[in-house]
Amino acid sequence: MLMSFMRSAIKSRENRTYTLLGAGFNDGLIEAIRSNYTSTIDQIDGFIYKLEAPPSWVTSESIYIDTTHSLVIALRRGRMFAIHCEAPLREKILNWMKREPRPPFSQVSRSVLQGAFLRGEAKGLWLRGTHTRSAIRPDTKHITGMRVEDALNPLEDSSFAMAAVRTSITEDATSTALLGSIGASPGKGFVWNRRSQDFYDFIKASAEALELLGDTVINGTPLDRPFPILAVETHDLTRVHSAYDILTVTPDELPTSTDITDEMIEAAEILGRASFNIIGEPSTANFKLEVETDDSFGTIRGTTHMRAGEATFEFQQISGSAPSITRVLNALKRHDLLAVYYDSGHAIAAGGIATRNINFTPFENWRFLSFSGFDITVEKPGNTPKEIHANIGSKNDTSLFGWVSRHYSSGWLICDDGPGEAADFVHLSHDGVLSLIHVKAAHSSSPHRGIAVSAYEVVTGQAAKNGRLLADLVTLGEVLQIPQKQRECASWIDGLRVADRTEFLDMLECISPSDRKQVVIVQPHISRKIYDEAQANRDSHHTRPRLSSLETLLHTTRGAIVALGADLQVVGSQR
Repeated sequence: MLMSFMRSAIKSRENRTYTLLGAGFNDGLIEAIRSNYTSTIDQIDGFIYKLEAPPSWVTSESIYIDTTHSLVIALRRGRMFAIHCEAPLREKILNWMKREPRPPFSQVSRSVLQGAFLRGEAKGLWLRGTHTRSAIRPDTKHITGMRVEDALNPLEDSSFAMAAVRTSITEDATSTALLGSIGASPGKGFVWNRRSQDFYDFIKASAEALELLGDTVINGTPLDRPFPILAVETHDLTRVHSAYDILTVTPDELPTSTDITDEMIEAAEILGRASFNIIGEPSTANFKLEVETDDSFGTIRGTTHMRAGEATFEFQQISGSAPSITRVLNALKRHDLLAVYYDSGHAIAAGGIATRNINFTPFENWRFLSFSGFDITVEKPGNTPKEIHANIGSKNDTSLFGWVSRHYSSGWLICDDGPGEAADFVHLSHDGVLSLIHVKAAHSSSPHRGIAVSAYEVVTGQAAKNGRLLADLVTLGEVLQIPQKQRECASWIDGLRVADRTEFLDMLECISPSDRKQVVIVQPHISRKIYDEAQANRDSHHTRPRLSSLETLLHTTRGAIVALGADLQVVGSQR
C-alpha cells in the first residue's frame, strides 16, 4: 500500500512528466543487505523515477526541459518505517496519513523522535513564533553555536516553538554510520544526517536510526521538552479552554510577499476597524465574539476543530444583521490573520496550538497616574489632522492627547501626530530628559475591565520602532522639522501654547549624550487595582497567562529600547 501510494502521488504532480525507470532490488543486492543488516532491517523496497518539467524561467513555447532522477526507498524494522524521498513527496505522505479514511500508518510521535535523536548538545535551532506578529519581534529565528540551549533567553524566547534542530549525536559504540550531527524536524517526522559515502553507508545509517527509534519506544525514554524555555506545540485540543483575547494582524503587519493578496489586505483592514470582546467557555476552546463596528454591534460564535493535524476555526453569526458585521464574519475566515489566547496557557495561530512558558518576572516600570476628568477610551480630540492639532489642550478636550498636554506642562512639548511621526508627542524637561510619548486609548473604561494584551500590541511596536531616533538626535531633529514646513503643529512651552516648534528644535540641539532619554507609553487600560489584583493572584490559572503575556511583551519592548541607551515607562490609570 505504501509503495503504491508513493508511485501514484508522484504521478499526480501537475506540469510534470513521470517515468518509472526501475522498481525493487535485484537478488544480489537484497542478499548483500540481508547479510549485513538482517538483525535490524526486516524489509526494504524502492524505485527510481525520472521527472521532466520546464524550468521556471522559460516561456510557454520553450523547448527546454529539466530532467531529474530521484530515488525512493522504504525500510521497515518491526512496526517502524523509514522513507527516503524528495520534499514534495514527503509532504504528500504526511497529508495522506491525516486523511479519512486513515491508512494503516501514522507519523512517529514528536516525543519519541526527540527522545531518539535530541539527547546531545544542540548546535542549531530553527524557531517559529507563536506570538502575534509585531514590529519588535521576529516571526522566526535561526541560531547556531556550540551549545545553543544555553543561549536561549527566558523572556525573549518563551513565545517561540521549535521547528527544527541540529544536535550532536551522543557517542555510542554501536553507531558506525549515524555519526556527527543529526537534524530533525519533529513536527514533520523528518530527520537528516551527513551525506552518505555510498548506498550501503546510507542503508546502515538508516538502520541505526530505526534502531534508535525502536529502543526509545521499548525503553520508554521519549522526550517531551528538549528545550524547556521554548513554547511547545501540541495537537491536543481537549486541554485548550477559556479564551480571553483575540489579536488580529493589521495591513501594516502583513509581510511583503507575493502570497499577500488584495483580499487578505482588505480582510486585515476590516478586522482592524472592528473592536472585539471575547467570551470563552470554561471547558472548551470555543468562544463568542462581541463585535462592534462604526455602525453596528453583533455577536459571532467561534468553534474550534482539529482537522488533518491543524487547529481550525468555524465562525457563525448569532446576532447583528448590519453589512459591516457580515464583513467582519467573512474576514475572520482568514485564520492566518488572527490568534486566540486561552487561560489554559495555549495560543492558537496559523493552524497550530502552542503552550507558552510563563514568565514570572514583574515589569517594574509601571506608573499609575490619575486620569480624572478625561475619557481614557478617547485618544484624540478630532478626526482630521487640523482638528486634532487645533483642539489639543482646549477647555473641552477630555481626550488622552489633552491629558498629555496638561500632564507635561513643564518644559517644551510638541505634538507630532501625523504621517511619518516620531511619536504622538515629544517632550523635553528643564533638567534635560527627552521623552518620546506614544498614546493609545483603553479598550474600556469599566472598573471591571481585565488585562488585555491586545491593548498594548500596536503601541509597543510603534514605541520600539521609533525608539531608534533617541540614539540619533540629528535624525530626530530632521524628522521633527518636516511637519513644521507642512502644517501648523501644536506646541507648548511651560504649558502655554506657542506658534511653532522652533524653540523646541533649538533646545533639542543643546541636549548632551549623557542626558536621560526615555520612551513613554500612555495606555490607561490597566489600572492599579487591576494590576495589584493580578499580581496577588499571579499563581491563578486564570490570571497567569494574561499577566505573563503582557509583561513579557513589555520586557521585550524595554530590552529593545535599553539597547539604544534609553528606557521605557508605561503609564496606567490610578483608578
